[in-house]
Formats: sequence, structure tokens, C-alpha cells
Amino acid sequence: MNYLVLLEIILCSVYAVEILKIDTVYTNLYWLAALVYACLKLVFYILYDNKINKNLSVATLIFVSVLTWFFYPFVLFFPLCLNQTNIFTLKKGWGISFVSLLWLFIIPSDYVIIFLLGFGFSTILVYMQKEQSDQIILYEEKLEALLKKQAKMKEQIETFSQVTENITYQSQLEERNKLSQALHDEMGHTLSGNILRLEAIKLVIEKNTQRSKTMLQEVIDNLRKGMDSIRSILKAVKPEISTVNIANLKLVIDNVKKQSGINIHLKYNSDVDVINQSMWQAIMPNIKEALTNMMKYSKADSCQIEFIKLNKLYRVTVKDNGVGCSSMIKGLGMAGIEERMTLIDGNAIFDSSSGFSVTMIFPI
Repeated sequence: MNYLVLLEIILCSVYAVEILKIDTVYTNLYWLAALVYACLKLVFYILYDNKINKNLSVATLIFVSVLTWFFYPFVLFFPLCLNQTNIFTLKKGWGISFVSLLWLFIIPSDYVIIFLLGFGFSTILVYMQKEQSDQIILYEEKLEALLKKQAKMKEQIETFSQVTENITYQSQLEERNKLSQALHDEMGHTLSGNILRLEAIKLVIEKNTQRSKTMLQEVIDNLRKGMDSIRSILKAVKPEISTVNIANLKLVIDNVKKQSGINIHLKYNSDVDVINQSMWQAIMPNIKEALTNMMKYSKADSCQIEFIKLNKLYRVTVKDNGVGCSSMIKGLGMAGIEERMTLIDGNAIFDSSSGFSVTMIFPI
């Protein structure tokens, strides 16, 4: 509940008691004045428009000041109205609040204690609310600045992503251009020269059979050399199987990190080159299955994927630091992992005693 509203209720209660003590022909007017004051303050506390509240606070202060001259109990409301007006208009700090104490020289002495209590509480509460409002405004400004910074960072990320895509596309074009140029340089002269030789063979094949056979063998040798050149070029351009699959695995890991926030470490070295494509076709789905189960059930925050060569065997392990379980029931996912390992003459070992791990062992 707003403490200023509670203070208003207390002040109105004290004012009502003072009216009940006095029995004059103006009593109804005093009640009417209190009702008008209550309506003004009700609108003041309901509305959140600074401009309207500023005008209402000034109007209420003038209303209370005028009525206090005719009926001194209205002075109870003066410190609160003055402080609220000061917040919206004068903004001179605590000093202006002490103007309220000038009424001490006018109001009856038996009313001084009640007035001082009203002055003290209203001054403290109004300036406490002012400090709180200033803090809220400050936090709102900081929040707005952070939102702008976030929007700017998001725009930068989108720009960076677009630039990355452009760079990737440009790199692909450059690679295609290099491949095209290499094939042209290697094969253009060879093919055109051998076409001319074949044309020449066509002309002399009936007149000089032996010469034609010699020239034809030269064409065959040249074309074989050209085919070897093409194989060399393609082999140089085509990445290793392990390079492609490790790159694909890193994409899978990045996707899991974004979805779950789990920190995943990938550990491998150059001996992954011994893993052929059929082995990768079993390993990759198994790692994906293990990571999917980890996201669903493990409650882990860290995971390690490790590739280790063991003489004539190879071991791939996916292990997390999750909750694990005391008894493990093999579902379709685990059965699929075992089936895929069987296809490459390997085995899958599951362990849930400390977190959860899948160990794949297969011959190389």
C-alpha cells in the first residue's frame, strides 16, 4: 500500500475528529471542503501523468492554503501538499518544506503537536517516494540503454553473419575458379593436341598403318597422363573424410550448445584419419543420439567427446556430468546405437553410475 495514501487517511481521520468537536452553522461546509480535497487527492494518486499531477498539486495547495485561514484544522494537509508541489514544480530540496512551519505562529497551541507530527511524516514520506521514483527512472534509463545496446549487438551479429556468408560464398567461388583454371591449364592443351593427332591419324591410317598405330599409342599415353593429372587435381581439392566429418560434428556440437547451454569439449588428434566413411556413418548418428539423450534427461552442464586410437582398435566416448541413474533401461535409442556398432564389428558400452557415458569401440 502507498504510505502517502495511508497518511492521507490518517490526516482525514484527524480532520474528521476536529469537525465533530465543532458544532457551527459552517459544519456542512467543512465536510464539503474535505470532500473536495479528497476528490482532488484521489485523482492525484490515480493518475500517472506528471503534467496533470503538477497542476493538481498546485491547485490543491492553493485550496488548502485558502481554507486554512477560515478553518485551522485544514492546516493538517498543508505540509503534505507543499512537499508534493515542491517535488513537481519548485524542486528546491528540503528547505522549502520548512515553510510549513510558519503556520506554528498562527494555529492554536494545543494543535501544534498534531501539526508537527503531520509535517514530519509527510516530509519524510514524500522525499522517500521521490528518491524511489528517481531510482526507478534511473533503472529505466539504464534498461533502455541496455536494450539499445542489445539491439545494436544483434544488428552487428546479423551483419557479421551476412558477411560470413558472403565470405564463405566468395571462398567457394574462388575454389571453383581455381579448380576450373587448373583443369583448363592441365587438360586444355592435352585434349586439343590429341584431337589434332586423331585427325591426322584419320588421314594416314590407310596409307601408313604402322605410323597410325604409333601415333594412336601416343594419343592413348597422353590421355592417360591427362587422366592422372585430373585425379591429382581432384585429390588435392577434395578434403579428407575425417576433416569433413569432424567439421560436421563441430556443427552438431554448436547446435546442441545453443539449444541447451551445455559446455561440450571435443578432443581428437590426427589419428582420426584412420576412421573410414562406413565407420563415420555409424559414429555420427550415435554421437547425435547420445547428445540428444543428454539434453533430455541428464541435467548436465558439461560433456566431453573423445577420440582415442588403441593400437588396432579405436574408442569414441561421449560422457556428461549429469545425474545418471541407478538402473538403466535400454530404449530404442540405445538399441540403435548397438545395431550401428554391430555393422562395423564394434561394441557399445553404456555407463550411468557417474553421469552418463557411451563408449564405442571398433576395429580399424
